[in-house]
Amino acid sequence: MNPFRPTIYKFLILGICFIFFWVGCTPKIVERENFFNVEVIEIGSATTLTVKTFNGGITLRPSTDGKVHVKSVFRQPKQIDYSIENNENEIKIVAKVNVKDVRPIPGATLDIKLPKSLQLRLTNNNGPVVINYVESDAKINVTDGSVSINESKGSYDIEVKRGDIFLEELDGNVKARNNGGDIELKNATKEFGFRDLKANSGNIYLMLDDKSYPQVSIQASTNNGSITNLSLFKDSNPNRQKFTSIYDGSASSIKATTKDGSIEIDSYYSK
Repeated sequence: MNPFRPTIYKFLILGICFIFFWVGCTPKIVERENFFNVEVIEIGSATTLTVKTFNGGITLRPSTDGKVHVKSVFRQPKQIDYSIENNENEIKIVAKVNVKDVRPIPGATLDIKLPKSLQLRLTNNNGPVVINYVESDAKINVTDGSVSINESKGSYDIEVKRGDIFLEELDGNVKARNNGGDIELKNATKEFGFRDLKANSGNIYLMLDDKSYPQVSIQASTNNGSITNLSLFKDSNPNRQKFTSIYDGSASSIKATTKDGSIEIDSYYSK
């Protein structure tokens, strides 16, 4: 009996198994396609706008006619299930992949104009969310993407996994949680409400108008980083990992905490 024959058979079997595994895991290559779509939606009695997408962005800005306008850009549209539902209390816009392991990778980008006061529920898997000049409360959940909110009014509940959060000139309460990125807040509004900012491994940057001193109270802490204060705000109990600046009668307050990042507090002059 040939002593090498069992080894040869073993390698043949392993080779066949590898071929089947490779064929099963290799992405299917399809023809590259793009598709554009525009919809105008009457809101009726709806009070909530829910948007879900993947591998693309969500951009929101105000409409001027009281309707919801949706411009959709699809990459590989045959691999995407897209729907718009207008129920009694909710408008739901959903894009999701219907075929896995396809190349080029499919994705959907949604550019939306909306009227005031719709409650927003936004979910994006692998892409940014951008909100400009909107007056609405929003709950935002993003995985592998950033959130940017500019000159908007409302209460915001934000959760991001692996991405940064940018907040500028907001009027309203904000709760922001970031598990894998930085949080940056720039605010000149003296009475902007409550900011609850929490990062895990990222840094937190606070940029406040010098006119907001002392009308804003700040509490900041980090477990494993440091705090740098370059602003007019005074630390009532100087500590490398804690910063406290509380004033009686403050119209607004900021609470900033991070586990492994650092915190920087700065101020700027605005006209």
